[in-house]
Amino acid sequence: MFKKILVSSDFSDCSQKAVHVAVDLTATYGGELWVVNVLDGGAADHQYDTIDGADDELDEIQNTEKALRVAVVESVKLAVASGKPEVTPERVQFEVRSGKAAGKILEIADENNIDLIVMGTHGRSSIRDFFVGSTTERINREASAAVLAVKPDGYPFLKD
Repeated sequence: MFKKILVSSDFSDCSQKAVHVAVDLTATYGGELWVVNVLDGGAADHQYDTIDGADDELDEIQNTEKALRVAVVESVKLAVASGKPEVTPERVQFEVRSGKAAGKILEIADENNIDLIVMGTHGRSSIRDFFVGSTTERINREASAAVLAVKPDGYPFLKD
C-alpha cells in the first residue's frame, strides 16, 4: 500500500514519535523511507559573505543528518523488538535542506513520488502559525500524497 514513506523530523518529541510510526509502517509495508529535516533559512534565503558562513551551514547539515540517522536506528530497534521486519539501511534516504519547511517537504515528496507523509502535529511553532497555520496543516492541504498527522503523547483532547 505505502511503498514510499516520508517522515519529517525537527527533533521535537512529537516528531520523534512520527519517526517511530514511519519506521513501523515502512517495516510493515516493505517500502522505502525518506527522513527529512529542513533547516530554517540557509542558502535559500541569503548569500554568504565569507566561506566560513558556507562551511558553518555545511557542518550543520552534516550534524543534522547524523542526528537523523541516530533517531532512525533507535526506531528500527524498537520496531524489530516488537516483531517487525528490519528496515535495512539501503531502504532509508536522508534529506537535509534549507528553506521554508512546508515548501521543502512538499518538494521532496513530489521529487520522489512519495505515497505517505508522516508528521508530528506539535513541533516548533510560532505566533505566525496561529494565524497562518502550521507546517503540518499546510502539508495536509497541499500534498498529493496521503498525510498522517501524529499527535503528541498525552494529547489532552483525545481522552475524556
